Amino acid sequence: MREIKFRAWCKNKNEWETDRIAIQPDGSILHMSTTKNMPCMVKAETHDIQMFTGLLDKKGKEIYEGDVVSATPKPNACGVVSSVNGQSCFERVVIWLDNDARFSWQLLDGTINASGYTLCKNNEDLFEVIGNIHDNPDFLKGKE
Repeated sequence: MREIKFRAWCKNKNEWETDRIAIQPDGSILHMSTTKNMPCMVKAETHDIQMFTGLLDKKGKEIYEGDVVSATPKPNACGVVSSVNGQSCFERVVIWLDNDARFSWQLLDGTINASGYTLCKNNEDLFEVIGNIHDNPDFLKGKE
């Protein structure tokens, strides 16, 4: 069973809420500050809430929504798509697809592209987290 975890980027402070985050039965997000030891509500208007995929990259780092991952093709892999319209397929942003109820990715220009490797347990050794959309916004500069 995968661990259900979240992280939250505070849009007002431009920093991560690194304390414990939990989902309440009503669907609201509760942030328990370990510094103040008091719960406070984390709202989508003020925070970008990202979920842990349950996967680790090839170095053992947790992969979350919003992470930018680099894919290294398997040796002698055939049929690997390396670019779409000049956009590299080896660096992608992890996203959640509501209609498919699964984690997937998009290219750095925002194009959702299903070609290439699937984000799944069998392919964890192909991916490495190289940043995320908040700590490394330069990944997406000029591509929105």
